[in-house]
Amino acid sequence: MHKSTADMHSVARTLCRGRTSLIQRLSSNPLVNPCSLRGRVQPFFIKPFFSKPSVRCNSSSTWPPVLGRPYKLTGAPEIPPEWYDAEKDRLFILDVMGPLFRIDGGYGKTKLTAPSGEDTTLLFGFLKFFLGILGCQPPPTHVVMVFDAPGATFRTDISAKDLWHPDNVADFIQTRNQSFNSDTFSKAFPNKTSPKGRDELYPAYKGNRPQLNERVYTGGRKVKEWLESLGIKCLQVHGVEADDVCGTLACRAIEAGMSAFLFSLDKDFFQLLQKDLLLFRGPAKLGEFRLHTAEGFSEERKGLLPKQFIEVAGLCGDPSDNIPGVFGIGEKSAMELVLEHMDIEGVIEAAKTGMLKDSKRNKPLFMEEGWNAARKSRQLVEIQTQLKMPDVRFNIEECRLMQPADRAAFETLRELGINQPVPRLKELVAQWQQ
Repeated sequence: MHKSTADMHSVARTLCRGRTSLIQRLSSNPLVNPCSLRGRVQPFFIKPFFSKPSVRCNSSSTWPPVLGRPYKLTGAPEIPPEWYDAEKDRLFILDVMGPLFRIDGGYGKTKLTAPSGEDTTLLFGFLKFFLGILGCQPPPTHVVMVFDAPGATFRTDISAKDLWHPDNVADFIQTRNQSFNSDTFSKAFPNKTSPKGRDELYPAYKGNRPQLNERVYTGGRKVKEWLESLGIKCLQVHGVEADDVCGTLACRAIEAGMSAFLFSLDKDFFQLLQKDLLLFRGPAKLGEFRLHTAEGFSEERKGLLPKQFIEVAGLCGDPSDNIPGVFGIGEKSAMELVLEHMDIEGVIEAAKTGMLKDSKRNKPLFMEEGWNAARKSRQLVEIQTQLKMPDVRFNIEECRLMQPADRAAFETLRELGINQPVPRLKELVAQWQQ
């Protein structure tokens, strides 16, 4: 055998032995998901060695410390000081359902159970995720958890063309903002039996997604109950997507002189980026969050402004939410059109006046069907930030982190046999305001 070939085989054998040893160590670590370490690597929990943190961390941590390979719960990710105002209170807003689905998928068929036999998979996985967020430096002063409520929202049943007029959509949202009691709703929409949302604007909205796992909603209720026992503010508004609730809360925080930090897997939140609003977004396959700012968003996209994100999405659509966009227009082409014409209405006006290049790609933009598709898709992507329902118009101080009045949350963890993260949790809770 050639010497170089023999050397390659030697290196390969060494790497295989190292990988086996690593898997054995990971399997014996109680904080690491034991499922499929030798087969499919679970993207939510196992972080590649070569991945580069997007946020500076101290020497004892990875980002985030709870979602990677074996970690120390004492790690504290540091947000660069130039990205926030240290004198302002910090509201952390978590879009919860995305991480819960990732946790459920990450464990696969392997389930964690309490001594009583109760399934604790989601609660344990979410607690690890939650501790990493609470460990940020600087820490949050206020925290709110936003859950998606079962059922439709305001984007799926308005399929008639006349209902797509912006004034009608605005009237729909204004009526929705007033109240959600059955009497008011039945008067506003006599042919409907329950409030709906983006589903009302487009019947096929998110229609390409698989059927939701009821186990996640059941586990989500347990997570919500535990968080409330810890004194964490939780919101679940029926008829409204969590995106709209998060957007409204973020804007309310800024109006109150606070800094808002959004934690979500959804890229639609790019449209809200501004001076005092930052987005922590989790990539699709890596167990980490990346911090996005308005300046960074524009630098990565040739000067595109965050508020123009919905214009681009309206043209190219979003397959993950089954938003159609304009046929034949991709993300790159949509970005070029918006950079040149500012927004969708500018593109349409350019097409009407002959200022838009007549090409095969742009052909749908010269037809009314293309204009309607772009406008409808834009409405589906746009996050509502001025919801008026009482559920989202509470005193923002209710979100302040306060030490719990009793030990109910810790007792629940003890009864469920969740012991490993408790010391770190106690350490963080001790820093909250009394």
